[in-house]
Amino acid sequence: MSLDIGYGRGDGARPRRIVGVVRNVREAGLERPAPPAYYVPYRQDPSSTMFVVVRSSVDPAGLLAPLRREVREMDPELAILRVGTVDDIVFESLAGRRFTAQFLGGFAGAALLLAVLGIYGVMSFSVTQRRAEIGVRMALGASGAEVIGMVLRKGLLLAALGILTGLVASPLLTRYLSSMLFEVQPTDPTTFAAVSLILISVSVLASFVPARRATRIDPLAALRSD
Repeated sequence: MSLDIGYGRGDGARPRRIVGVVRNVREAGLERPAPPAYYVPYRQDPSSTMFVVVRSSVDPAGLLAPLRREVREMDPELAILRVGTVDDIVFESLAGRRFTAQFLGGFAGAALLLAVLGIYGVMSFSVTQRRAEIGVRMALGASGAEVIGMVLRKGLLLAALGILTGLVASPLLTRYLSSMLFEVQPTDPTTFAAVSLILISVSVLASFVPARRATRIDPLAALRSD
């Protein structure tokens, strides 16, 4: 079964027969949907410019020089504007977005570092302020594991509150990132889960050092210093 469509405008319009269907081609950018497109034989619709795509089972980089030579042999007067692999073209087209993503990634890394230092500072200050309480607990028989658990629970509570606030606010702030993503939603659940897990892990590590230090408090010294 064949299908004909109208092609052209005005008196020059004539039916064209569809002989095959190809996959979508994102000519306007990876972040935009593929526009409607059709391909016609060059002899039926000549143009002053054209693109030739070659598919090969070998390394395409090794075919660039032979392709140039073949085109020169066909017509030495043809102007070859560019020869490159599809990977190179895609890589260059994403240069601006890649820079912005790396820039934001640097800020994200700095924010994560500040979060770690902040949690560590808060936990250290909390342990210092609660020296007397911890001393009393240990004098009454609290073990080191119980003290560590108490400090870690507070650290995880602060981290959980921060992560919850971030999860609520992030859908409103990630719209800007949609222009730099391809086939990944700004509210990708996997990404949110991975970041939350990283923050929780970092919070545990940042709280563990003050917690270990709390177990070394001398109960008598802590009570005398109160």
